[in-house]
Amino acid sequence: DFIAATPTSTILDLLAVRIDPAKARDMTLNLAFPERKESFGVAVRNGVLVHEAGVLHPQADVSLTLPRAAFLGAMFAGLPAPAAAVAGDAERWTAFRGFFDAPDPNFAIVTP
Repeated sequence: DFIAATPTSTILDLLAVRIDPAKARDMTLNLAFPERKESFGVAVRNGVLVHEAGVLHPQADVSLTLPRAAFLGAMFAGLPAPAAAVAGDAERWTAFRGFFDAPDPNFAIVTP
């Protein structure tokens, strides 16, 4: 599966270009994917998402520990993430998932 093989930092870059500044609110969150031994500090400021591998925000609004597959399902398929261990404000996780626009399936990659 293409998405499963894509590095997490690239997935977060993809999310960064899909963010809708009108929907986004400033927040910090930490993501941990234990099965991959990965962690990311993510910040949304002024409608811009930035992330850094291996660096966590000490006062994050919300911290999530979950399998990466559950994160991908929540972000790209709208699935619930029942396996997530949430520390902090769980409503921020719900809000974060609503910051992004769905890609246009009819996007013309090549036009005549």
